[in-house]
Amino acid sequence: MVGFKTHAKVLLIVRREKKGLRRYIHLSTGNYHQITSRIYTDFGLMTADRDIGEDAHKLFQQLSGLGPVIKLKRLLQSPFTLHRA
Repeated sequence: MVGFKTHAKVLLIVRREKKGLRRYIHLSTGNYHQITSRIYTDFGLMTADRDIGEDAHKLFQQLSGLGPVIKLKRLLQSPFTLHRA
């Protein structure tokens, strides 16, 4: 994202299972730092939801390829999905 600071905590694991490929995603507000974790609480979500997995996959493609903004189904991507009052 040229001109924008990228700051996200998204982990995407793609695993081959008996029924095919499956995506596991971890989204978090935390920075995984041992000192700050003692000061405040962060939130995290671990999921295998297909739509969120597809969104995470598209997001990584966009970030690594300097591609155009991709419309996502479940995730919001700032500054492209900011609510304007």
